[in-house]
Amino acid sequence: MSAGSNLGIVGESGSGKSTLMKLALGLYKPASGEILFESKLVDFRDREFARSYRKSVQAVFQDPYSSLDPRQKIQSAIAEPLNSLGISRDQSKEWVADRVLQALLDVGLDESALQKYPHEFSGGQRQRIAIARAVISKPKLLLADEPVSSLDVANRELVIELLKTLQIQYGLTIAVISHDLSVIAALCEEILVLESGRIVEQGTTASVLASPNAPYTKKLLRAVPRIP
Repeated sequence: MSAGSNLGIVGESGSGKSTLMKLALGLYKPASGEILFESKLVDFRDREFARSYRKSVQAVFQDPYSSLDPRQKIQSAIAEPLNSLGISRDQSKEWVADRVLQALLDVGLDESALQKYPHEFSGGQRQRIAIARAVISKPKLLLADEPVSSLDVANRELVIELLKTLQIQYGLTIAVISHDLSVIAALCEEILVLESGRIVEQGTTASVLASPNAPYTKKLLRAVPRIP
């Protein structure tokens, strides 16, 4: 994928979407082949590279209820990447507090949220908090695994619009993993279709959805519900 152009990765359950994300995050090791980031080999055995890579690549997961520690206040949850990645090492507490507050404001929540716990928020608000935590390190690439699938319709639209805004504001490139083609169409300029771990089609989202070539892509499009 190219910098600044969002990529949608689609396919049915078991097609390899989540495996691809876990490979990119270093949770799985590739059995063969290589992963490149900015033309460099991704090697998590190199600690210095791994730390730099994790600053540049962050993730938002599907379930906003399990992605936050219920015992941790929101201020600490959002600040966690600054501490774990060493970004705050030479910074003052005031600098960290300002950075956390700005990330929270950027996702549409206010200062009153900082001293609360995750259970005090709705699912849509929790997902916005998870996004704030993901962007606070100012990554280059955001991996979003089914980021709106567990939300109601109103919150789905809010989070999609938020991701569009943050892409511009933070200069993000976003890779969206989803089975929902409407989410991909709303967020992504490019699309990659996976079937059983293989890429069966890729190209611009508009061209692939308007005129798919692969039988599997056609099957996915036929499965999209339509109102008569």
